[in-house]
Amino acid sequence: MDIWVLGNILKMKKSLSVLLVLFFGFVFKSTGQNKDLITKVDCDKIIKIDVSEYLEKRIKYKKLDSLTSISKQEGEIHIPTKDLIISFKDDLSDENYFEYEIVGKIKKNWIVISGETYNQIFYYLINQNDGKIDTISGYPNITDNKIICNEGLTTDGDAFIEYWQILQENRIKLLKKFSLVPCEIYDIYEIFIRNDYAYVKHDNDKYFKIKI
Repeated sequence: MDIWVLGNILKMKKSLSVLLVLFFGFVFKSTGQNKDLITKVDCDKIIKIDVSEYLEKRIKYKKLDSLTSISKQEGEIHIPTKDLIISFKDDLSDENYFEYEIVGKIKKNWIVISGETYNQIFYYLINQNDGKIDTISGYPNITDNKIICNEGLTTDGDAFIEYWQILQENRIKLLKKFSLVPCEIYDIYEIFIRNDYAYVKHDNDKYFKIKI
């Protein structure tokens, strides 16, 4: 089910106190799962660089703001939006294990929640203005108007790296989505993108760049 459509339906009932409970990660619609947007990386174009070039080009990420107005209580996180309350409820059973945590806030009224299974971690961006939820592949590293996230190696994932544009009104648009696993690059410690090149620090302080 598309949670965004459901949210709009619920908003029609403005006279009611609505509690929208989301039990499992697959309930969310992932914004970045369109296979047409996945970029195939040409592994032959990997260029090894030294640490000085890496540091010269390095982009410093902004820290997420702390969130004090919302807390997790008895396994539940309740996030108020304009017309409804979105709730994340832990399921600690062996069969359906899914645990949520508050990560922080990107800017006013834009909250980040993580959801962890045995094999993977999901990240959700909740827009408190309208209740829209976007799913991204990894922890959101923020520049002025971009988000880059690295899924990392998981049992169920493809180690995708996603590059997002931050638009007005807390909207995001996927610019690039790619994986370096086909190039046998697995442990990525840090990555940033500048001028269509991905700069990567990996495996025992090795560095390279690759056009994406």
